[in-house]
Amino acid sequence: MTAYERRRRAGRRRHEKRMAKKARPRGRVILKRILIFLIVLILAAGATAFAYVSSKWNKVEKKKLDAQDLSINHEIEHETGFLNVALFGLDSRDDDKGVGNRSDTMMIVSLNKETGEIKLVSVYRDTLLELGDGSYNKANAAYSFGDADAAVALLNRNLDLDVKKYISCTFKALVLAIDAVGGLDIDVKEEEVNYVVGYEVEIIKATGIDAEGITRAGRQHLNGTQATAWARIRYTEGGDFTRTERQREVITKLAEKLKKCDAKTLNKIVNQVFPEVKTNFTLKEILSYVPKVSHYAIGETMGFPTTTSFTNLEDIGSCVIAEDFENDVISVHKFLFGQGTEYAGSDVIRSIAAKILDYKSRGVESDTYDNTYDDTYAAPIPRQQYNNNNNNNTTQDTGEDNTGGGAEQDTGGGGQDPGGGADDGNSGEIIQ
Repeated sequence: MTAYERRRRAGRRRHEKRMAKKARPRGRVILKRILIFLIVLILAAGATAFAYVSSKWNKVEKKKLDAQDLSINHEIEHETGFLNVALFGLDSRDDDKGVGNRSDTMMIVSLNKETGEIKLVSVYRDTLLELGDGSYNKANAAYSFGDADAAVALLNRNLDLDVKKYISCTFKALVLAIDAVGGLDIDVKEEEVNYVVGYEVEIIKATGIDAEGITRAGRQHLNGTQATAWARIRYTEGGDFTRTERQREVITKLAEKLKKCDAKTLNKIVNQVFPEVKTNFTLKEILSYVPKVSHYAIGETMGFPTTTSFTNLEDIGSCVIAEDFENDVISVHKFLFGQGTEYAGSDVIRSIAAKILDYKSRGVESDTYDNTYDDTYAAPIPRQQYNNNNNNNTTQDTGEDNTGGGAEQDTGGGGQDPGGGADDGNSGEIIQ
């Protein structure tokens, strides 16, 4: 048995143990928001924020990665001048941010060190990709069985990237952060109202943070629980793809508010959110970006893959299939690094592309994404019924709107959890 197989078997055992312990519906994360929240808080909130960050960095969980386990393709030339970071939003109900937690939001954040532009690529969590042992499963499988090591490796292997840094965060972090900044103004559509109410019930159970159900459509001020519920919706037209648009809107609004926070608010956010974070960034690395903080700006975003279809596979479920995988990967490189990049695919990517289409041929193709297996499906609840059954819930008063004040949170999606490999601490370059 190889070292990788031993790691994966150990990871699978830990995953199964956790799943047996957690036999209840699980929440999701929208790492899009977690991502930008952390980037803006740590990199774009200004030098004042770092006084707090420096004194409270010990609240953050740290885990190093071994470079030899990250599946970086050394047969191609990787772009320089960029900081590429993997961000994972974890489906976790406690402080555990390791094996057994699904990374239901996966993003690549790329900072152009020269221009200061930050670009984001969302990898749809149910995309069929290759895991570390050569098997194929949903993208969010890797973290579940192999922690951040396997999830970063999956992104590098399937996108020909050289990501070495990561940030993982639980979904509760965003609920707290958005409440701390006073909530967000969101335009809720009529078809979304009852789904928001349905998701609120599950979020309150998961976080213990009460909120009233929204009662109408239209532009309104949402607190963390309400906004998170809105961003989690994936059962209206557009499904998971529309959900990611909601997440991007929430991230942008949150980033704008974070830039205006005073020291007291930032201190509150750091105290509440840092315990929900795991990373291999060092404080020294974080502080090195301070001088150019005002230079950073969030730019364009995109989703991967772009050429999609849906297929139901035995033992895996409904998957997103990249119909033109190689060109989709090339598009990611051009998006992140500019149209002038010389990247034109690789043998590794072409091999993965062929296998994906082979898997597709074995499945049952469908015109729409099948959400029925999603164990956290939140059925729509009539708004009046929710409020009648939750008289003890409380909502923060911001004085802006009668729907409640406060903040917003993260969401994610459904899916099954399979998995990649786990780190056994073998020798190699340690990426702190």
